[in-house]
Amino acid sequence: MVTDSRSRDTSGRYVAEDRCGVTSERLARTSRYRAWHAQYERLRRQRLKSECPEAYEEWKRKHRCCSARVKNKAKDEVFHAYGNRCACCGETRAYFLVVDHINGNGASERAISRRTGKNLYMKLKQEGFPGGYQLLCANCNHAKGAGLACPCRGKRWE
Repeated sequence: MVTDSRSRDTSGRYVAEDRCGVTSERLARTSRYRAWHAQYERLRRQRLKSECPEAYEEWKRKHRCCSARVKNKAKDEVFHAYGNRCACCGETRAYFLVVDHINGNGASERAISRRTGKNLYMKLKQEGFPGGYQLLCANCNHAKGAGLACPCRGKRWE
């Protein structure tokens, strides 16, 4: 007897699978679960905050520490991948550096994906540090965004 390797739903219809064997039905359940879980966590935090403010503050302190650690690690990896220096003036102090969209499409990308800060660092890391991004210091980045002459080069950005 020959068996069919394709997945079927409960009514016997074939269900689309991706390369990893994850069915579209499973993906739908996963996205529904994520939405439910996010709502559940919000309600749990609200209840904890109202019923036991001390425990809520302790949870918040621990969560903030963990979140900052993850963000800083991702930020360090992104900065290392993009050269750890301003592409314009060579500034190397990390607290002055920001990720810049080379083509100037940062606003449109943020409007679509809403990725900034840690989420942008994680996206760049997951995508293998793609081209189209560079590090600039805050002064060079502001001058580029405003269409002004760069303070270190003395000429306008192209």
